[in-house]
Amino acid sequence: MVAISRKIRRAMAAQLDRVNGSNAAELQWELQRQTATIEHLQSEIARLRARLAALEDAADIAAPRIINGRPAITAQQAAARVGVSLATVSRYCTTNWWQAVQDEGRWLIYADQALGRKQKA
Repeated sequence: MVAISRKIRRAMAAQLDRVNGSNAAELQWELQRQTATIEHLQSEIARLRARLAALEDAADIAAPRIINGRPAITAQQAAARVGVSLATVSRYCTTNWWQAVQDEGRWLIYADQALGRKQKA
């Protein structure tokens, strides 16, 4: 076994302290940077959630109702999706072009079908 002098051991300990000290400072700086990034992202998520809620309110987006075990949307929502008038939606429903049911006199169109326009002949 090789004996290491006290002087060398002290020098090695001093070097280790310098290395560990600089690593600690770098780690502290990195932690602060990442904390700032996380705080920024959390505020951005909150902002985007608020924006999404405002857009959903403006667009009157609602979860489809379940009728006969199938999701259903209102005639207004179907008209907006396809880009047709309410009269056209009513005609599509009465002619069975779209599968729908009437609830208290209002059409509820099943949302799990392809809602397409009729092609003119």
